Amino acid sequence: MVESLDLSYRNLTEFPDNLPNSLKVLYLRCNKITEIPNNLSNSLTYLDLDYNQITEIPNNLPNSLKVLYLYSNQITEIPPNCLPELQSLKELDISSNQINEIPNLSVLQSLKKIHINGNKIIEIPNNLPNSLEELYLYSNQITEIPSNLPNSLKILSIAGNRITEIPNLPDSLTYLSIHNNRITEISNGLPNSLKELNIWNNPISFINLDLLKNHPLKDQLNKIKLVEKVKFIKAAKKINFKN
Repeated sequence: MVESLDLSYRNLTEFPDNLPNSLKVLYLRCNKITEIPNNLSNSLTYLDLDYNQITEIPNNLPNSLKVLYLYSNQITEIPPNCLPELQSLKELDISSNQINEIPNLSVLQSLKKIHINGNKIIEIPNNLPNSLEELYLYSNQITEIPSNLPNSLKILSIAGNRITEIPNLPDSLTYLSIHNNRITEISNGLPNSLKELNIWNNPISFINLDLLKNHPLKDQLNKIKLVEKVKFIKAAKKINFKN
């Protein structure tokens, strides 16, 4: 009984016929596939279609899917109609496509990790699923981080956007990557849960030292040369201020 099949790097232009119904894991990365068929088995839990030529996500993906990789295709949108079927989905990677809007993802109640890097996103929606733990949105056109991110969120990677300020963030957050943005000051207290902060290549002129006076890296932070003089914030164990 075949449960895993790797057909990557085969120059395939379409899904192979007669895939076994027992199949759980299917690798089809680095082919020339343009379309996902509507007859995939409900036993499938892992589908890797990175580096193909797919233009759209169909509405009838198997509800058994837990992992879906669509990195570097030609997708322009995430159709809202395709989402209710994906109640088991835990991880979605749709980076390096041409998407400009994130739909309401709250229906994906099992989703823990989503990658939407390298698209044309301008806004993070307010209705992210409460199960979400990792959100990757670097290299988009986002100008603002919403203040109501899910309390489950542990990792937020949002470097290379157009963000000008950091709002109050969830107390669950342990990693924040926000380098290469347009932040000029940090005046809110970062969550005490934060263990790593990457904030280099921002025009920062002020960080509130009163909120960081007990920080283990405070001596190093005082030596950082930014636009004027750096002050910092309470909590993070590792802070990266590369210039």
